[in-house]
Amino acid sequence: MRKIVLLIALFGSWQVLAIDAHPGLNGPWHQADRSGQGLVIHVIPDSNQVFLAWFTYQPSGGEQMWLTAHGALGSDTIELTIYQATDGQLNNPDQLPTNNPWGTGQLTFNDCLSADFSYSGPNGLSGTMDLTRVTAPINCSEV
Repeated sequence: MRKIVLLIALFGSWQVLAIDAHPGLNGPWHQADRSGQGLVIHVIPDSNQVFLAWFTYQPSGGEQMWLTAHGALGSDTIELTIYQATDGQLNNPDQLPTNNPWGTGQLTFNDCLSADFSYSGPNGLSGTMDLTRVTAPINCSEV
């Protein structure tokens, strides 16, 4: 199982605290100053994977853009492949979306209440988000 590492300065020395990536981290996350967008993160230890759905907006503004990503557990920073679904239609099994590679991302959990998410997308688009939980964690242990 993957360990998430948090370094804390304590009396001039570094102490390493680690938490397992586990389903207690699952749920909605956001950056408080970016209303109307965020991520739903799902840690799946049985398959050693993380899945996320990212609800955001087109870089040009206005239009909604939903992205999905997945990555393998195994290091302190989870490396993600990000996809954008296009050409689908609401509740129409005859018009399924196409999942197009969109970019890459990195996700690091700092503790049960905060995480860092960075991304790189098309045309040099990149950024970071300081994430906090939207809902209270259930069964999330930091030890």
